[in-house]
Amino acid sequence: MLPVTLVLFTALAYFLVLFSIASRGERRRQNTPKPWRYTLVLGVHCTTWAFYGTVTQAAHYGWGFAPTYAGAILVFLFAHGILMKTLSAVREHNLTSIADFIGSRYSKSNGISAAVAIIALIALVPYISLQLRAITASFSSVTGAASTNIPLFTDLSAGVALAMIGFSILFGARRLSLAEKHPGLMDAVAFESVVKLVAFVIVGLFCTYYLFDGLNDLLVQAAQNPVTQNILVAKPNGLYIYITHMLLGALSMLVLPRQFHVNFVESIHPDELRTARWGFPLYLVAINFFILPIALAGGLLVPEFRSQDTFMLALPIFAERPDIALIAFVGGLAAGTSMVRFSCCDHSRLRQCAETPFGKLGH
Repeated sequence: MLPVTLVLFTALAYFLVLFSIASRGERRRQNTPKPWRYTLVLGVHCTTWAFYGTVTQAAHYGWGFAPTYAGAILVFLFAHGILMKTLSAVREHNLTSIADFIGSRYSKSNGISAAVAIIALIALVPYISLQLRAITASFSSVTGAASTNIPLFTDLSAGVALAMIGFSILFGARRLSLAEKHPGLMDAVAFESVVKLVAFVIVGLFCTYYLFDGLNDLLVQAAQNPVTQNILVAKPNGLYIYITHMLLGALSMLVLPRQFHVNFVESIHPDELRTARWGFPLYLVAINFFILPIALAGGLLVPEFRSQDTFMLALPIFAERPDIALIAFVGGLAAGTSMVRFSCCDHSRLRQCAETPFGKLGH
């Protein structure tokens, strides 16, 4: 287990780095296209569920985690024309949210726009709470301490929420013009996408090449173990489940408020989306590559933790590698806070969209 003070200090240092990156981005407000930053910001799609939950899901359903990401990849590869047309409509009409966009498709209906905004606001609350809960659970897993016992905070998730709200106000929601871009926020989220990808790859390499003698050795042992054999076996009704999950993954690229925001509202130039057509699928493949190996390693070494969302954190703790556990914690922190931060900005935009007649937000 890691000392509570070390984990808190690391989290605080991480937040300070984010504030520094965002502040620097705000001072250098350039409106030139940044395709690679835009591509990395799309990684906000990978939340704590992608970082922790998919490993637990893979431990129970094997490749069942893959269709969701396959649907997103297929949209960028083969429905690129739809994305470009949506981007063109958003830029032409200076739209600021998914509610604004849907309302514009129905004769600029105020009622439809407000209804979509209200639905999105209601849906965002439990989504944000899941991210905060995952951060708190990961803290408890790596320290062995309950969040309610943390000095200076009654609850870790409350502290993270306050920090993210403050961040969102400073770098996202403090301007009156909702159509204005937020380069500081984009820089910070792009950095977090790199952090969670690197952290996940490090944990994957650790499980595959430190705990085992490579991928072949891991697969051979998994095929011989009763617990992990079930992970490698195709499940009944697999095709139906795969198609359903692929559809959900594809739709998430268009209807999730935060994804709509980063896909279209924050885009500076169509060239960014053209680069993301192949860059974002590569990112998703990279961050998903080690999900199944980590799940198999966990099923072999710590099968008693398979039902926990922080399943992957049990492996470095089991191996007595606090450095890897801390890296995994920071990766999960990046996955959760990036989603919370953008959702706070979306919450502000959607609330104003619900309260303001259509056509007065940035027009």
